[in-house]
Amino acid sequence: MVHRFLRIAVLCLVLLSSTTLAGCLDDAGTATDAAAPETTADVTTPHTVSANESARPDGAAVVAAFRERMSSLDSYVATRRTNVTVGENVTTSEVRLWVRPSDRQLRQEVVAPRERAGTVMLRNESATTVYEPDAEQVTTFPQSAGSVTMLGLPVQSLLERTTVEFVGVAALDGEDHYKVRFVPNESMAGNASLVAWLDTETYFPQRLVSTSTVGDRVYTSTTTFEDLRLGVAIDDDRFTLDVPADVEWSEHETPAVTTFERVELLRTNTSLHVPAPDVPTGFALGRAALSAGSVERATLRYTNGSATLHVLVRNGTPRGTPSEAESVTLDGRTVQYVGTDTGGYVQWRCGDQSYVVSGSLPRGTLLEIAASMSCA
Repeated sequence: MVHRFLRIAVLCLVLLSSTTLAGCLDDAGTATDAAAPETTADVTTPHTVSANESARPDGAAVVAAFRERMSSLDSYVATRRTNVTVGENVTTSEVRLWVRPSDRQLRQEVVAPRERAGTVMLRNESATTVYEPDAEQVTTFPQSAGSVTMLGLPVQSLLERTTVEFVGVAALDGEDHYKVRFVPNESMAGNASLVAWLDTETYFPQRLVSTSTVGDRVYTSTTTFEDLRLGVAIDDDRFTLDVPADVEWSEHETPAVTTFERVELLRTNTSLHVPAPDVPTGFALGRAALSAGSVERATLRYTNGSATLHVLVRNGTPRGTPSEAESVTLDGRTVQYVGTDTGGYVQWRCGDQSYVVSGSLPRGTLLEIAASMSCA
């Protein structure tokens, strides 16, 4: 049962990932005929700036129209294709999306990779539900209201953590687009280059490109939205599952979580060895939590008001190490560092416990924090 949960959890994280601009770990989705057809409604376009008005349109007006478009989306249907390049390795995925931000509904169907084709994910304010046809299983993950973010469009989250700058008019597939770049603020650490090409009429991003360097590895994620329809009337049936009667249904039970005002109080209520990390100046404990279950977890959350740091301690082995992980030796023990566009994480095992330090902080800072934590 544990192995099945891990497989489902990893799949769900892949389907929902939002750590990179392009949703680079997302799977992709196939369209089916299970739901009622959509009809196109009238679309109100934000104030426009034609690419033909001048060699360089008013950048401030373009950025304002872009923000207006992202904040006023009622619904859209699209095919999202993503290519992730790490060194010489290229991973391609494709997903079909039906999104209704107005009432926070999402349907995502996997087209590629082939081994996950047909997988369906539904998401709303109360739960995420994943249907795996090959495994003949449906798993529901309850979630609290207000926890649904982005809904398939990572740029909505980026707007809260970056400053958007107008670059100019740039050709994409033979047509003029407005090119913008995202300049990270203090809550989004890292050395990522983030750019988007906007349709000159709808201001919807047609392509998103994220490039970052970790050590001597270059990570590039390119996401393209195709077959896009904005302001589409999506029938409610699209956000329900139509699966065979013999499919197994299950609900993931979230373990009970207890919060504490101080780390010392948490330590008195667990058998875990919870070390005291040396956090950067200005960071303070925001939350200390202990979750019970087959795997006991202690989580410490620190923040300075803009950036966030998480420390996780749990019994058992750490999660699998991705191929792009960088091995680093800290005081005689080997840890694994994985960088992302918004920061990164460090994980390692010591005795019967696993540790993870993650957050929107530079690589060196995360490694220093990891080095300050003693083993059990």
